[in-house]
Amino acid sequence: MNRTDPAQTNASDPDDLSIHEEMLIQGRENVVTAREATVHHREGVAQRREDAVGKREEVTLARECSVTTREQDSRSKEHLKIATDEHLILLQKANAHLVIATLEAHKLTEQVQAAREQMKYAAYQ
Repeated sequence: MNRTDPAQTNASDPDDLSIHEEMLIQGRENVVTAREATVHHREGVAQRREDAVGKREEVTLARECSVTTREQDSRSKEHLKIATDEHLILLQKANAHLVIATLEAHKLTEQVQAAREQMKYAAYQ
């Protein structure tokens, strides 16, 4: 009879029962060890998932910041364009006033010259 084979153990032999019990205990310890290893593995997987979620959140925040920056840049460009357009309109109005003033000054100069000519003519007559 082989003492390590539980199928061949005799229930009346106390040594065989203790070997059988030791084998059962060892088997249960192996199962517990395997379950603990599985738990540790699952905890590691869960931690890596949490790390991945954290990285995704960081990427999302970075994208949101990028979008916010682009929106601010777009608004700044729009404000600059509006200000430039307003200045251009002011310059056009000022230029129009200068042209009108120049034409009026030209007219007045011509009138002054005509009046001088008339005065010279009147003075010689």
